[in-house]
Amino acid sequence: MDMAYEDIINTLVSEEVGGKYLPEGTSHSYPVIGIEEGVLVDCFFVYRYIPIRNEFTPPTQKIAINSCDKKNVYYENIGVINVESADSQAAIKIVSDYSKEERWLASKKYANLYMKVKTFAYHSQLSIEQQKTLCEYLKVFNVLVPKNQKAYYVELSPSFFEWTSKHS
Repeated sequence: MDMAYEDIINTLVSEEVGGKYLPEGTSHSYPVIGIEEGVLVDCFFVYRYIPIRNEFTPPTQKIAINSCDKKNVYYENIGVINVESADSQAAIKIVSDYSKEERWLASKKYANLYMKVKTFAYHSQLSIEQQKTLCEYLKVFNVLVPKNQKAYYVELSPSFFEWTSKHS
């Protein structure tokens, strides 16, 4: 049985699973749906957030968790996700077209939409209701994620974003 969104996050930060890969002073991304050997996984990247300067560093690790058995599917120390403009040495100012309040409100919707999309992710055919849910998920995702972090999310799970472009 799949975990609830909060359980996914708790598993990520637990010592037994992802927590051992989250060095002190780092943050993790919002989850993105991925697929590994036919199994849906929750994919994250790890980066450093510098709140006083509103900056982040390029991701240094990728982690995927199998929600069904609460196990690490993979962990990869990547240095920097392969994105052309990434500078592994410099922190990057967060750039968003949305206010902090708009992003906060989007974060409240994201968990619910993420779990709904996960129930039909990678299906070849979607109902009209599923298409609407997917469009709403992408709208919230685009508000929530700063535009200069989006490429890292796409690189985290390219197959998911290819699937969304075919069905939204």
